[in-house]
Amino acid sequence: MKKRIIKSLLLTFIITCMQPLLYAQSGSKVSGVVTNSDKEPMIGVVVQVKNTNVASVTNTEGKYSLNVPKGKTTLVFSYLGYTTLERQIKGATLNVEMQDEVNELDEVVVVGYGDMKKRDLTGAISSVTAESIKEQNSVSVLDAMQGQIAGLSIVTGSGAPGEEAVVRVRGTATFEGGAAPLYVVDGIITESIDDINPEDIASIEVLKDAASASIYGSRSANGVFLISTKRGETKMKVDVRYLRSYSNLIRKMPKSNAAERKYYDTMRRKISADRNDQTYGYTITDSLAFFTNQDIDLQDLLFQTAVRDEVNLSVSGASNVFNYYVNASYLSENGIMVNSGYDRMTSRINVEYNPNNKFSIKNRIYLSYSDKQGIDETGVLNQALIRIPYWAIFNPDGSYIPNVSSRRNPYAVAMTDVDQEQNYKASIYEQITYKFNKELVFNSSIQANFANRREKMYRQSDQLHPSERTTGRDYTTMRYDWTNENYMSYKKSFRGGHTIDIMAGASFQGWHQESVRMVGLDYTTDEIYTLNAASDFDVKNTYTRIYEHTMASFFGRAGYNYRSRYMVNFNLRYDGSSRFGKNNRWGAFPSASAAWRFTDEKFTKWMKPVLTDGKLRISYGVTGNEQIGDYVGVLLYSPNYIYEDNGTNIAGIGASNLGFDDLSWEETSQFNIGADLRFFNGRISIIADYYKKNTDRLLNRVQLPKEIGFATIYKNVGAMTNEGFELAFNWNIIKKRNLKWNINFNIAHNDSRITQIADGVPFYKGSNDAIFVQEGARLGEFYGYKYKSIYAYDESNAYTDKWIQLTPIFSNGTFDHYELNGQRYTGTIQQKTASNGDVLRGGDVEFEDTNNDGIINMLDRKVIGCAQPDVTGGVSTTLSWKNFSLYASLYYSVGGNIYNYSEAQRNQFRQDGTTPSPIAIANMWTKPGDVVKYPAPIVSEHNALAPSDFYLEDASFIKLNNVKLSYELPKKVAAKILLRTASLYVYGKNLLTFTDYTGYDPEFSSNSDPLSMGIDTNRYPRKREFGFGINIGF
Repeated sequence: MKKRIIKSLLLTFIITCMQPLLYAQSGSKVSGVVTNSDKEPMIGVVVQVKNTNVASVTNTEGKYSLNVPKGKTTLVFSYLGYTTLERQIKGATLNVEMQDEVNELDEVVVVGYGDMKKRDLTGAISSVTAESIKEQNSVSVLDAMQGQIAGLSIVTGSGAPGEEAVVRVRGTATFEGGAAPLYVVDGIITESIDDINPEDIASIEVLKDAASASIYGSRSANGVFLISTKRGETKMKVDVRYLRSYSNLIRKMPKSNAAERKYYDTMRRKISADRNDQTYGYTITDSLAFFTNQDIDLQDLLFQTAVRDEVNLSVSGASNVFNYYVNASYLSENGIMVNSGYDRMTSRINVEYNPNNKFSIKNRIYLSYSDKQGIDETGVLNQALIRIPYWAIFNPDGSYIPNVSSRRNPYAVAMTDVDQEQNYKASIYEQITYKFNKELVFNSSIQANFANRREKMYRQSDQLHPSERTTGRDYTTMRYDWTNENYMSYKKSFRGGHTIDIMAGASFQGWHQESVRMVGLDYTTDEIYTLNAASDFDVKNTYTRIYEHTMASFFGRAGYNYRSRYMVNFNLRYDGSSRFGKNNRWGAFPSASAAWRFTDEKFTKWMKPVLTDGKLRISYGVTGNEQIGDYVGVLLYSPNYIYEDNGTNIAGIGASNLGFDDLSWEETSQFNIGADLRFFNGRISIIADYYKKNTDRLLNRVQLPKEIGFATIYKNVGAMTNEGFELAFNWNIIKKRNLKWNINFNIAHNDSRITQIADGVPFYKGSNDAIFVQEGARLGEFYGYKYKSIYAYDESNAYTDKWIQLTPIFSNGTFDHYELNGQRYTGTIQQKTASNGDVLRGGDVEFEDTNNDGIINMLDRKVIGCAQPDVTGGVSTTLSWKNFSLYASLYYSVGGNIYNYSEAQRNQFRQDGTTPSPIAIANMWTKPGDVVKYPAPIVSEHNALAPSDFYLEDASFIKLNNVKLSYELPKKVAAKILLRTASLYVYGKNLLTFTDYTGYDPEFSSNSDPLSMGIDTNRYPRKREFGFGINIGF
């Protein structure tokens, strides 16, 4: 029996070993199923008999079948994005599980009008994956990208729901033109991506250098975002995602209470009386009066716990000839300030049809609707901080207190004012691709974007000054644009590893926009704020406007690649735009780039155990900026001049803009050198870049002689530079089957400098003229007075004839003499004066007398800081163990200054009901000898001089932006409850901010003006958010 068993086992072993040989001798039919790591069938996997032309492709169920020739024993399985597998044939059935491609160099990156393997890139292109965006749980795509790409600055203007972000790629490169990058979504050029659902994103490529971006010519000087949305990949899948979160204000600003305000009023009256000043503080006449005996911090009323709900439903699938992705989403988000919020609905349909291997059709449809309810930030938040705290908000019957002493009731304004913006958008894209053969491909596409925006505003009558009129505004903008692009590409590989890639095409575009603005006055009731309730119209501010422009472009690219070792690429775009003067409507934008993979050389083989892959890149190119407005270069006549004839308004027409036939593109030339390094088989990767951008022909207003009849004219007269470096680091610390840990880090430095302005004449920008623009200066330089101290005594304002300050000596409380360096001084004494000639006294601010003339005036202002940070960057890490995953990210900004304009205004001790901060009240000068930081609480033009470095603060911060813990059900468990996949997660956003800045948040955007930066006007604060979500797949 034992011998029989041994013989059977031996025979079985021999047959098993002989199976490949038997198949090789006789030929056979082999079939099987190909799946991914999630056990899902894969469509379109190429199955080929090794070293033959015999091949098959898996169907919708992942199945394949093919006849294996005699003598062949190996099958090769290949699919883009997955590791190519070779399996030996051991029977009639061979099932295979494909694994995700671990070599990121073989990832395909989208470039302008094509794609390219990451290993073959010659330009500075950074990528963000769908997984990275998904981890952020952000409302907007741009918010999800914060801190993820070196050299990319994304700052949301404020924390208001639906607020758009200000985006800068490698600094600012314009004075008056638009500074936003170009957005291309699946080939669709769009002005904004704030309304795009992050759930739809498959990948984002940011083209940062001119060599990468110049293929988009005159619209690429500010960088280009290439966004790809999702498509079907396997058999039909249904995914449902739900998220809910709760948000609160991170920190309140210090607000003076009633006792502090009363103390402030008392000291104002006392010091004003001592100085015979008639500007007295507020006087409380009745200690029992309801209106003046409250103690309210309006922040407690204005801020609330906000709730966000979001649901996404997507259906996707694919077959051999058809793939589709359909998504619908709904978002509802309350603001952390009352009566503010944002609702958004989106729908996306992506369809691709490939009836054969030559012809394909791609269709993209995107629809969105958003409704944003905002608030008047100036009329609410700033007024809330400076309002007298003992003033009531409500009447005894619960109604709102109306306007008092020209001060609107901030809470009533927030609750009753209407400030609504509705947006309807649609994008349609059709592309036809025809492959003449493997090398020659023709693409033709047409796209159309439609947008309708309606803004409604109304101000309640009881919150207006008696001299003001109730006002309502209805502003509607309808816009559409179209683009037709056609291009041919040819890619051919030759023996010996040589590959050429050529592309050429043309693009034609047109834009049309109509705006209607109507302003109603004297409404009959606050209950109806539609225009038919208005008794009158503001004719000067009621208008209809039409904007149009067109563009034609011709573009091309040529590239050569030798074994991915030596790579060269050339781009050229030739653009013509109706926006420019008739003498300069066409411009050429060339670029060249090259890369060398030095680790493929024989003399670097010794590096391979450590430096697995190394590539050096160099590029130079020219890009342009077309964002200057539609009619800047032409003579304009506008029907908005109103003349009065015996009290009757008569409309007229007058010249409003002086044209300039030579107006041209803003042009940026950029040099870039970089290195891509991968160590220890990709365990560690480093990407480093150095760049220098020179931008000239900047659009700038030039002053004209008065006799011309126009104050200014637009000309191309400015120039500036941006220079910096970028470093991105990735480390896969642990990479095992059940335990993975990786960390990403990036850092960037950019220095923007102004090299030329119109006629070399400096000018001011920003609130309080805080920004000084001059040749040779850094962008965002603050110009103001240098704060030294507060004069403790009247006698403290004493100086020698060389303006060296003297020390007053007192005896029994009475001034006795001055000392200089510890010795009695008996020489000449001088005193400094304000610009109006008044001698400065105790309690006044001592500003630095820069020119030593004894007069503190505008001539003493100097550069006191700069808004530009020294470095910016981000850090993210993911730790996963079995089915658990922990993700965390932070971003940071080091260096730079913020001018705290709101605090400067709050603490000027004005005679208009403004309440200073409690810090100012506690540290103000109230009597001779006080050594304090704030001046006497009296009206003083000198003490209110601004800006000064007293309100200039360090802008540095580190933000723990996101922490997310998720758990995915095991596949077997999910299958038992009829699910393909299921996961749960909890997260927190904007959890911690480490900063010395005393305002609401060191991260804000003053406005979209490229030259005004770092000025804090108390925008809507950001929130801290905690949430949870569930993802279910069928």
